[in-house]
Amino acid sequence: MPKIFGHASASLTDLLKWSAWACFIWGLIGCGGTDGPTRIALSGKVTQADQPVRQGSISLVPATGHRGVAANTAITDGRYQFTREDGPGPGPYKVTIFVSFTKDELMKRRQTLPAPQTQWDFEIKVPESGSPTEDFRIEAK
Repeated sequence: MPKIFGHASASLTDLLKWSAWACFIWGLIGCGGTDGPTRIALSGKVTQADQPVRQGSISLVPATGHRGVAANTAITDGRYQFTREDGPGPGPYKVTIFVSFTKDELMKRRQTLPAPQTQWDFEIKVPESGSPTEDFRIEAK
């Protein structure tokens, strides 16, 4: 009989027992890593001319040289909110805000003004912990 685990009399049952114990111990230990990058719950307001932005999106991309995680979410009625599951990590970020207009709003604006601005860029630093708020005030150029 072949040697298994150094014992000539080891059977298939012994091998299965050792395998079960190995899987049990591996399950207790795990991979040794975290569940992913640290993320911060970040929320705030987005206003234009002191009025809440009706709809749009906000995107946070790690600043050059920073190895954080990007995050994107919707702006609804002047508010946005990231959770600890989908928010940015701590550190410096480039923030891009996009404002969405309805077809009627676009048509009205085009009659009196040049094409409306729909994108604004900012820079922020997300703190290491907590649930910070960051408000953005956008102005047409």
